[in-house]
Amino acid sequence: MQSSVLTKKDVLEILKSRFENDTVTSLSKLPHPHTMPNNEKAAKRVKQALVSKEKITIVGDYDVDGVVSAAILEEFLQKHGAVTETIIPCRFNDGYGLGVGILERVNGSIVITVDNGIAAIDAAEICRQRGIELIIIDHHTIGELPHAHAIVHPRIDEGFAYGEICAAAVVWYFMAALKIELESNENMRDYLDLVAIATIADVMPLKDINRAIVKAGIETIKSSKRPAIKAIKARLAKEEFSSTDIAYKISPRLNSAGRLVLAKEAFSFLRAQSIEEALLLFDKLDALNEERKKIETAVTEEALAMANKDDSVIVVAKEGWHEGVVGIVASRLAQALKKPALVFSIDGSHAKGSARSAMDINIFELIAKNAHLLGNFGGHKMAAGVSLDAANIEAFRKAINDCYSEEGTEEKRVCSKECLGEIDFCEIDEELLSILDEFEPYGEANEKPTFLGNKTKVSQLKTISQDTGFKATLVCGDKRVKAVCFRASSFPRENEHIDFRFSIFKNDYMGGSIELLIEEIMVS
Repeated sequence: MQSSVLTKKDVLEILKSRFENDTVTSLSKLPHPHTMPNNEKAAKRVKQALVSKEKITIVGDYDVDGVVSAAILEEFLQKHGAVTETIIPCRFNDGYGLGVGILERVNGSIVITVDNGIAAIDAAEICRQRGIELIIIDHHTIGELPHAHAIVHPRIDEGFAYGEICAAAVVWYFMAALKIELESNENMRDYLDLVAIATIADVMPLKDINRAIVKAGIETIKSSKRPAIKAIKARLAKEEFSSTDIAYKISPRLNSAGRLVLAKEAFSFLRAQSIEEALLLFDKLDALNEERKKIETAVTEEALAMANKDDSVIVVAKEGWHEGVVGIVASRLAQALKKPALVFSIDGSHAKGSARSAMDINIFELIAKNAHLLGNFGGHKMAAGVSLDAANIEAFRKAINDCYSEEGTEEKRVCSKECLGEIDFCEIDEELLSILDEFEPYGEANEKPTFLGNKTKVSQLKTISQDTGFKATLVCGDKRVKAVCFRASSFPRENEHIDFRFSIFKNDYMGGSIELLIEEIMVS
């Protein structure tokens, strides 16, 4: 954090420094598709399947990344004449990934898993016994490798140059390799609208290759002919979308189906063949998202009340919590308490849950060190899914906290929300907004810049959002700026002087006026 008051020039230099070491600054600098491990081998086998008209079964996952991965792969394959079937597992009946039960529905000669499969040891063996060739396209943490014809994964063998990419990006890379094999003229940019959405939804670091993909994807959204994208634009009354819009307006709606009913609904939306079909499916997703919000709010309130605030890793569980929202609730706890959190739904003697990290803590490693207490688990540094016997929950809570202490993890706890420092209100203008826009898209590893305001007077205070937030005019010297806070942890009083952390945005609904979004009010 800067010790002196920032100028616009300071802000420009700080943001530039975030990308000093980036090597992929545009799509033209992407590594060749054959540099992705096993990509060429997998592409050659799929080309053979296309030529001989073998049935290809795609098995996805129920989150945004898994649904997008399956949607873009099915689209690409069908455009090139493939006979396909796509299975999107049900969170409640099938569980995660390529389960043994799913194979009972497969009657083709090739199975391609996307956003899953790297841990499917038993299912892979059944594929081998049945003569089904398995191609795994995944990005999750690698353990014992399953038997497969090819495993396309950015961190397997010698590895891809960029390990932290979402499954949809790995699938896109596979499609690029298949394009080469087929000598196709398919425009790979046309798929980046969905790949960008998956990259943001899966909280990938928005630097280097991910930044290039998301920037190109956001541009693709503007001109996309995809009915699903047209429906999103129509229903949200927007033509252009930022990374924030994707994270808070698009991703939750796509995720809602997999959380409450069947993720196949979101898949069908992305694969809609007409705007009329897409609009109907969007409305269904929107209604599910509203229902999800209500359930999530109730569970979050209970979980926060139950959490042991003295623990370094929060572990909470309860019978009857909706299994589909435990991941979001874990995120809410991690944000509110600034600690890793695991939230479990108990069903009789069994518990299933989700973990979310906080700060710079590798939650997957902490979970893996206590595998002896668990049933199944999988994931990556920032998020994981876990199942265990309900009787082991308390033992697991103690064990993971002991492990945290032994690892000396406290040293890793640095705030992921970088505050650039105090800025003079006179510097807040169109030029500063232009500088901030230049470094979009913001997200993981490229946090939207926040600033400090000190001893700033509050006037024209008005509560909003059922009294959970407020609007105000902030006065600093001769400068007056409108501000809004949507989730206030504390409320200022009229004419009070406050210290606060804020970001800057343009309010499209107020004639494009520059406003402040208050992120946090500090004790003055």
